[in-house]
Amino acid sequence: MIRQRLCGLLALGIVAALPGGAGAAAGAEGWSSGSFSGQAGLHWQREKVREADPGEAATAGFAAAHAGFSYETAPWDGFSLGMGAWGTTRLDERHSGDYREEIAKDLVINNAFARYRDAHWGDLTLGRQAVDLEWLIDYLEGAMARLTPLEELAISLGWARRQAITDPDEVVDFTRMNGNRGVYFLDVKYQPLAWLELNPYYYHVPREFRAPGLRAVATYELAPELAAATMVQWVRSNARGDSVLADGLENGGLVWLEQSLEYPGLELAAGYLKTDRQGAGGIDSFGDQQPFEEGNRLFSANARTFYLGAAYQAGPVNLAALYGTTSYDEGGERLREKELNLTAASEIMPNLEVELLYAWISNDIRTDSYQLLKTGLVYHF
Repeated sequence: MIRQRLCGLLALGIVAALPGGAGAAAGAEGWSSGSFSGQAGLHWQREKVREADPGEAATAGFAAAHAGFSYETAPWDGFSLGMGAWGTTRLDERHSGDYREEIAKDLVINNAFARYRDAHWGDLTLGRQAVDLEWLIDYLEGAMARLTPLEELAISLGWARRQAITDPDEVVDFTRMNGNRGVYFLDVKYQPLAWLELNPYYYHVPREFRAPGLRAVATYELAPELAAATMVQWVRSNARGDSVLADGLENGGLVWLEQSLEYPGLELAAGYLKTDRQGAGGIDSFGDQQPFEEGNRLFSANARTFYLGAAYQAGPVNLAALYGTTSYDEGGERLREKELNLTAASEIMPNLEVELLYAWISNDIRTDSYQLLKTGLVYHF
């Protein structure tokens, strides 16, 4: 019922925005020929810590059902409107509050935008929209332009005021980013050669930090059917001493290296990630772009992370494993955290997938060590 009301309001807005009978006809045609997608599913997870703090439970978890949709009208003179929502409902929880710890809100309007698209130079979108940049992901509320002046060049730039997350295992409604000042960003992808992609970027968080960075990926063939990719990334953050994102946020940055090999059905990867002595300088504040399911310490002060990964596909079944170890500074001590991720996913029938994830985290601090199991059933439409 909620989805029907939202779609109805959007349709009325489109028709009302168009002049006269011709506009109404165009609006009706745009509505009927727009693009619609979504998903519905079930999610269950359970977490068990090695040693609980006094008064805390050793286990936590919940089960929930979710559904989400997104709709965008067909363009009319380059203009289109879009709307989407995500809803979650609790089915069960291990202890009172476990569900709300991860699902902060049951219904989030994650898409509500107006877009203008030009076939030659790209598009401009205002409102709530999906975003997937190097350090800014999920959904933003603001303005973003995606420019494609050349076939080998793509430029994303804009300003985000608020951010939201809508996933089966985590939902956060739109919250302010850096107060009312927001975040400015510029992300450029340039492919000067068929085997090389350069991705310079810049994030500016007023009164917080400025972070220029560069990501480069080279892909090449070592032998017939054996491909390789080398990724190098560097980012430097210049932070203010009076930052409010985190107490005592200082200048920081990181270097990230990854080498991967790919053979039909099999992929191997090895990586190394190193942060500055003061940490990542806040660049990790607005996204979760890291290889691990948890990755609790990857961006800690003076962190060094090594990891190895493998993925195998056999028909509809996808299997993956990732193991890494991170050493970091905390409270004047040098500590270490290890993490193992095992995942399996399979399409059991068209558009219906089952997913399973197991994460094992072992930290020198016993209360920070735990195991996590997640499973889900998702239908895409």
